[in-house]
Parts: sequence; structure tokens; C-alpha cells
Amino acid sequence: MPANETCQSCGTAISTAFARVFGDNNDDAHACLSCTPTAALKAGAAVAPTRDGTPLVYRPGYDDPQPATPTDTSPPPSADEEVVHLEDLRHRDHPRGTRDDSFSHTDSEFEALVAE
Repeated sequence: MPANETCQSCGTAISTAFARVFGDNNDDAHACLSCTPTAALKAGAAVAPTRDGTPLVYRPGYDDPQPATPTDTSPPPSADEEVVHLEDLRHRDHPRGTRDDSFSHTDSEFEALVAE
């Protein structure tokens, strides 16, 4: 770890990568892992000497939730595609169950099965 920079708060040697990632726009870190908790660094404590890492105050109009935009939008059906509505399906005659021509039973077999 090349120690080319120092923490502006406590003077501990820090890497240039740490200063670039956690520091201000001039790559000066105003806090480091030796003098500040990790959570405070993640919240921006090393950006400026006045920042202590506490989360910013709610800013109306800026921190408001944004409406969700759907990402999975299918194109409208073209004129040559058949559009099927649920009500149309409810009124159609549907076969009840599946038909398997290889299977058959007699009434006596069924009565024996029910009797068990």
C-alpha cells in the first residue's frame, strides 16, 4: 500500500486510492480508518473537516421518492394479431380435463376402487 497521502485530521499515512475514493475533489481525506468509524467514512466524513459522517437531513423536493417507471413494457398488439379478452374465454366451451384414448375402465373396476 503506497502511503503518499496523510489524513488531514490525525496525520496517519493513507493510500492515494483511499484519498481519491473517500476524500474531497482535491483528493484530500479529512478522516481515515484510524480516527473515524467505517460507517462515518461511508457517509462522507472524509470529504470535509466539518462533516462528521451523520446522514444528511431530509431535503424536501430532492429526497422525495420518484415514481416507478415500468421497464418491461410490451408493444401494443398489431392489427393482424388476435386479441383475446378474459370475458371471451369464460364463455367458450372448454373440454373438461384431458382425454387419453389409451385409458379406459369399466364400471366394475371403478366400483372396486371406490370400495377400497
